[in-house]
Amino acid sequence: MSAWVSQSSLSDDSAFLDMHDHLPVSLIMTHRRDWATCTPEMSVSEIPEEHRIFSFLPVVDQNAKIIIDGQEFHATIGLFHQDRYAGKHEKIGDYYTPIGENNLIASNASILDYVLQAQDHQCCLIASGYHMRGLVSLSDLQQLPVRAALFGLVTGLEQLMIEVINNKQIGQKDWISLISAGRQKKVKDLISESLVEDAYVDPLLFTQLCDKFDIIQKAKVLELSKVAFNKKAKPIKKLRDDLAHANEFANSPKSAANTSETVNVIIEFRNELVSAMGSNT
Repeated sequence: MSAWVSQSSLSDDSAFLDMHDHLPVSLIMTHRRDWATCTPEMSVSEIPEEHRIFSFLPVVDQNAKIIIDGQEFHATIGLFHQDRYAGKHEKIGDYYTPIGENNLIASNASILDYVLQAQDHQCCLIASGYHMRGLVSLSDLQQLPVRAALFGLVTGLEQLMIEVINNKQIGQKDWISLISAGRQKKVKDLISESLVEDAYVDPLLFTQLCDKFDIIQKAKVLELSKVAFNKKAKPIKKLRDDLAHANEFANSPKSAANTSETVNVIIEFRNELVSAMGSNT
């Protein structure tokens, strides 16, 4: 009998971070050459019709020019939140947000770095060296690299959950009894099939995300009430389902902001699992 799947430790932060470092936010940015811009002197009502589809517009200084990679641009001085001030007649200069720490992100930051803050910082200018190279906003969460990053995050969580269950020495007979009757039969059937096909792996790999949540909650791995535990588990399971079926996790500003919030829940839950595993004696 051969075990042809091996499993590395996901409780190691270096492995977790390394995976996401290979998916930089620059993969989903709108490049500077493709920006629709405005100036402080323009009134809100003067924004061209074709630019009103954008939630945010970079604000540029027409009197200041810079050269980036041999191409000339007007200097960027801030962001205008068009959705917030639509219908106003005053100058954009009265409303735009100057460049600052709240609307900047480095080009080598990971997609996950942006998603974590997206609910509070909906649009960020992407800085590289001395210049703004692009921008990223909530709508960019619909792009395929984001799905890859989020799939990686959820899959990493599932692997960590397996590691924690094994670390807590919850035997197979014990953890199977903690999942629903219907799922027990399915998992047992899959384990039996793997033995016949000489493809045996850790039996926990045959469980679904919902099973792992049941095991960890009912085995009291974390010091959380059932209500508090399920409050965290529910949005994580929903995000996993949305990722598997469509781009519904970011098909509107509200759903994109909810995804950002859920990603923060995942990171918090992950940290709690790592702490629980570290407390094992």
